[in-house]
Amino acid sequence: MRHDRHRFRFADADHLAAYLATNPRYSHYDPETLAKRFASVLKGHGVTTESTVTYVVASAT
Repeated sequence: MRHDRHRFRFADADHLAAYLATNPRYSHYDPETLAKRFASVLKGHGVTTESTVTYVVASAT
């Protein structure tokens, strides 16, 4: 098994919204609307997200 850790740092709400708008899961949202929602929570601060993707790796024996 292989575990790959992914960490993303977003400087502010606009940066986060611009990135999420490229993701099919959020593509139906307007980036400006997302940024306004995030700005109300982040209050001028950035955010770091983290996830781990696990792969099952097979080898020929």
